Amino acid sequence: MDIPQDFNHMLHFLRSRELANTGLSGGTMVSVGASDLGYFHWIDENLGRPDRHIGLEFYRPRPEGLPDNVVWIANTAGNMCDVESGSADLVFAGQTIEHLWAEELAGFFVESARVLKQGGRLVFDSPTRTVVDRIRWNHPEHTVELDPAEARHLAELAGFTVTRCVGHWLCYDNGGYLELTDITSEGEWNAERRVTEGRDRPDESFSWWIEAERSNRRCDVVAVYNYARQLSQDHFPGRVARMMQTRVPDGNHAQAAAGQEAWLVFGPNAPLPPGDWLIRFGLYPYVAELSPGRAEVVECATGRVLAEVHLPSAHGAPWIDVPISLDATQFGVEFRLYSNGAAPLRSTLGVEILRRGIA
Repeated sequence: MDIPQDFNHMLHFLRSRELANTGLSGGTMVSVGASDLGYFHWIDENLGRPDRHIGLEFYRPRPEGLPDNVVWIANTAGNMCDVESGSADLVFAGQTIEHLWAEELAGFFVESARVLKQGGRLVFDSPTRTVVDRIRWNHPEHTVELDPAEARHLAELAGFTVTRCVGHWLCYDNGGYLELTDITSEGEWNAERRVTEGRDRPDESFSWWIEAERSNRRCDVVAVYNYARQLSQDHFPGRVARMMQTRVPDGNHAQAAAGQEAWLVFGPNAPLPPGDWLIRFGLYPYVAELSPGRAEVVECATGRVLAEVHLPSAHGAPWIDVPISLDATQFGVEFRLYSNGAAPLRSTLGVEILRRGIA
């Protein structure tokens, strides 16, 4: 097995091979998140050329030079309103659902059930949450990754029967976690072994691949939405918390002495959904003559400050809030708490993200 030695190329290699094994017998295919012209070439080369290929992409412009079998539709994953009910033989969402907020995630499964014919197939893949949590792997555009059991359950609630679930790139053995980017042809855990054993161990692999068939069972719309919301509530705060860091650690806290200039808390380089929010930093009471620092929300890529609050000279509550309003999802966000040394400061490492008005 000629496995690429670069991690991203290796993962692309495994996904391309999986796509080829999926097989296609003509018909209509819906691609959710069809990013560019290269995407359609990748599908044709590895899966086969659909008779009709509907590319759904809401956030990017229509590429020039699309193949003549492609129909480009500016719909989102959660609202495929311009795709006819019961018209598709295959819906494919490659590395897409981990980018969706709860309402869009639920809508994706409900809409996939609507647009597929009876017996049509849903194929989707995504990173494994428990694995990426453990190795502290992060993507600034991901919302919540799912474990295979959670993804299967969403599909089943939507009326699908899961026919296949495999893993890509084993990251765990009985002795602990394997290095993510350790791709070698030698040793006990060589690349071929990690690929081969990972297929049967999706819960312990970097990512999983699921294929499901549209059955005659009813799509339980309410249950799909409730479960998607619960997953977001259960796991998004944890994703934020695990990526928060400090330069002045004190166990599960950060502490800067008087006269010490430092970033107490910063992270996680994650998305923030549209809405009115309070970013709540845990901050112990203090007294100072001047403001001892600031709390802020920053766009990582540019360093642009999206919102900030200067700390008051005297503080008695156990937290400090930074209000922020967003019209659209902001990617790559970092929450920062800064000490200028005017007073000793102590904070918790995490932050809470609260809906303004119900905090």
